[in-house]
Amino acid sequence: MHQPIMKPAIDARLYTDRVPPTDLNDESVACDYMMRVCSAYDNCQPPSEEVISTLRQMRYIFDTYPLSCSYAYHALRRMFGWPELPFIGEHYSLGDHLDELEGRELDCTVI
Repeated sequence: MHQPIMKPAIDARLYTDRVPPTDLNDESVACDYMMRVCSAYDNCQPPSEEVISTLRQMRYIFDTYPLSCSYAYHALRRMFGWPELPFIGEHYSLGDHLDELEGRELDCTVI
């Protein structure tokens, strides 16, 4: 069961479509918040240290509602020392993408 989070850090910038919640005690609100933070992080907007501290208290939400195709979700699980879950999706490498666009062969050499 989802445990109440004491003094959560809620990033109001993630709520462009509605008023941000004042707490994350409701499971659906906490799940929505995790999804918003991970989506922003996946798009180069990393969470603050305070938000990371809040997410660390949300293990039940992370376990119950996995975001299997989110790089941020998996990075946060790893950062928190939680068991890893399978990644579902295509692994993306900007370098490989740019090489492909410019007609270069992929170089799998490890330096």
